[in-house]
Amino acid sequence: MSAACRRSDEFQVSRVLGQGDHGMVALVTCSTPGFLWRDKQYALKVCFNFDLDTNQARNAYINEFIELVKLPSHPNIVRFLCEFVDEIHDNIRPHLPDAARENSIITHRDGTQTNRKTQFFVLEHVEMSLSRLLASRFAPPSIVPHRMVATIMSQVGSGLRHLDRHRLAHRDLKTDNIMVETRINDSSTTHEIEITRCVLIDFGTSCRLSDDMKALVTAGPGVAVASPWGNPSHIAPELHSALGSAMRARGRQEVELDYSRQSVFELGALGF
Repeated sequence: MSAACRRSDEFQVSRVLGQGDHGMVALVTCSTPGFLWRDKQYALKVCFNFDLDTNQARNAYINEFIELVKLPSHPNIVRFLCEFVDEIHDNIRPHLPDAARENSIITHRDGTQTNRKTQFFVLEHVEMSLSRLLASRFAPPSIVPHRMVATIMSQVGSGLRHLDRHRLAHRDLKTDNIMVETRINDSSTTHEIEITRCVLIDFGTSCRLSDDMKALVTAGPGVAVASPWGNPSHIAPELHSALGSAMRARGRQEVELDYSRQSVFELGALGF
C-alpha cells in the first residue's frame, strides 16, 4: 500500500461488503496519484468510534492493528496494509448506515459543521465470506461436499496453527470471519465450485498469549467478559468453566486461562 494513502478521501467506494454495530467494511480502490496499483481493490474498514477523540479512537480499536502488524504473513491470515485516523469525507458518508451517517458530522453551537474523525483500516480484499458461500450454494438440506470441508478444515487449521505458533488467540472463529477465494472446476461434469483459499479475518477480539499459551483475564461481579469472546459457542469447555467460576466469585479476580486446546476446539466446532 502506498505510504501516501493516509486520507479517507483518497479511496473510491465501489460497494459495502458488510456492516455491524462497530464498523463498516467497503470495497475500495486507491486514487492517490502515482499509486502503482490504482485498479486493485481493497477492503476499507471504517470504525464507528465517533464518541471518542483521536487518540481514544485509535486506542479503542488498536488491538486488531497491533496484532496483525506484529504477526508474520501467512496465506490463511488476512494481509493488513495500513491504519490511519482521518475525517469522514463525502466519498464515505453516503455508504454509512443511517445512525453512523448522522454521527459523522459535528454541528457546533454557532451552527457550523465539521466532519467527524474516526479510524480506518485498509486490508486485502478477499472474494466472499464462507457464510455467504454456504448460504448461497449449500443452504439446507444441501450437504457441503466432503472435499470442500477438508479444504476448509486444513486451511483454517493451518492459519490457527500459525496463530498458536506466534502466541495469539483469535477468539472469534466463525464462518463470518473466514473469507474464501473460489473457482469453478471445469474438469468436472457438474462444474462444481471449489475453494482455493481460506483467510481468517477480524482480529478485534484477539489476545496475546504467554509462552505457555495462557492469558490473564479480570473477572467477577460487575465485570463484562462476554464481549471479547465473539462467538461463545466456540469457547473450549475448560475456558467456560474457569470464567464461570470467576463470575460467580464474590470479588474481582484475575483468572489465568489456558488456551493450549482452544484452537483445536474452535476448529472442531467449525467443522461440525
